[in-house]
Amino acid sequence: MEVLNQNQMYQADQMTIETLGIPGETLMENAGQAIVSEIAKNWGISTQIVVLAGTGNNGGDGIVIARRLLNLGYQVQLWLIPPEEKVRDAAKVHLELYHRHQYPVFHYGEELYPAIQQADVIVDALLGIGMAGELRPPYDRIVQEVNQSKAKVVSVDIPSGVNAEQATVSQAVRADITYTVQYPKQSAFLYPAASYYGMLQVVDIGIPPQTTDSLEYRKYTWGEKEYQSTKVERSPNSHKGSNGKGLIIGGSSYMIGAPVLAAQACIASGIGLLSCAFPNHILPIAAQKATEATFLPCREQDGNLVQVEIPGSIQVVAIGMGLGRTEQTCQLVKNVLAQDKPTIIDADALFYLNEMWGIVDNRSSVTV
Repeated sequence: MEVLNQNQMYQADQMTIETLGIPGETLMENAGQAIVSEIAKNWGISTQIVVLAGTGNNGGDGIVIARRLLNLGYQVQLWLIPPEEKVRDAAKVHLELYHRHQYPVFHYGEELYPAIQQADVIVDALLGIGMAGELRPPYDRIVQEVNQSKAKVVSVDIPSGVNAEQATVSQAVRADITYTVQYPKQSAFLYPAASYYGMLQVVDIGIPPQTTDSLEYRKYTWGEKEYQSTKVERSPNSHKGSNGKGLIIGGSSYMIGAPVLAAQACIASGIGLLSCAFPNHILPIAAQKATEATFLPCREQDGNLVQVEIPGSIQVVAIGMGLGRTEQTCQLVKNVLAQDKPTIIDADALFYLNEMWGIVDNRSSVTV
């Protein structure tokens, strides 16, 4: 799944509207409809819902959500935080449509805060991906009241106060669930910002996939679909020796778990034959946890590996998990890189990588 930053999302919106001819009002209606469909799956019509709407597209989504929930018979209060004259563009169109339905709009005032505390569900449509800097009044107090309430909090696209691109957060809504529009935003995967999203769910609003084709620095997350696409179909006549041979080099006296977990993950991924180069004294423990692996005899000193002979049949090597930061580890990493096999450098082995870029640059095999 593709992940966008603020400017990339703006570009996708702009191309959808200006080049492909899908009006912004339609995208806003689609967003509201998609989120209402999800809300209806989780809460019944007796639920007391407060929708908090700011300016811009995020607030416009909130206005659509309030109207559609009211159409379904939900008990909804739409609280508009800015003055109505500050609502513009597609959001203004939907506010006018809301008025034509003769549904009430509650305007910001002290009466908002008791409504927040009495709500069962709060829909946060205050601030969208354009948020930058710290929250200003009255948004800072509103966010504080939302976080102190007992209501379930649903954020639209992004929790208000969270920057779409950055990990750091000063003050923001702590959502129970965030329905993000079309593409997840970068901060949804950067902590501590990611912790404000609650459960993240992407809703499709009809932005065509070709709108991101020309973006630079494209980023993706891997889910089950992407994982399944990498799996190689195996011949019924195959055996473990014909489905990949790997080696994990790791472990020391006080760090046994890391290399064992790496071995278990490697086996679970479907490798045909896994060999492990661990210190001899931890083999009885490791062999019980990774029963499918084979173990190579290795030289060790004071509980640390000092030499590993890599069999010529090995096709890929991973090194570093639990090795410890010793001179022996540094030399082992150099020796592995000199083999010019596809190599994963991890954990303690990364500590020495800065002094080995010349070796890495001269390798023809992949280094991760």
